[in-house]
Amino acid sequence: MVKSLFFVGEIGGNDYNYPLLAFRSNKHAIDLVPSVINKIINVTSALIEEGAVTLVVPGNLPIGCSRWLYDTRNHCLKPLNNIAKLHNAKLQEGLVTGKSTLMLRGGYWNQNLERVE
Repeated sequence: MVKSLFFVGEIGGNDYNYPLLAFRSNKHAIDLVPSVINKIINVTSALIEEGAVTLVVPGNLPIGCSRWLYDTRNHCLKPLNNIAKLHNAKLQEGLVTGKSTLMLRGGYWNQNLERVE
């Protein structure tokens, strides 16, 4: 495990998309953020406890800029992007590295927005 690179994610996208596609409120998706973040942190911690040294933990995509949601008149849907921003902020807060662990906090945010615009 010491010589391995672990990708933990991208986790959360489907968790948030499902209630939104079922026409539930944004609040329902936002309420899922703590649970999703805890799962990511638990998996990451378990890998480190087992001896993982190098991990990549990507953030969530700006879901309000998805092709199926993007509106050329209104651009990206900010309320949906706010869910992803909250996810990414909580993920950043929750990930803690040890002295012997290299944690790369990957992000798709800017690259995805550049592709859309």
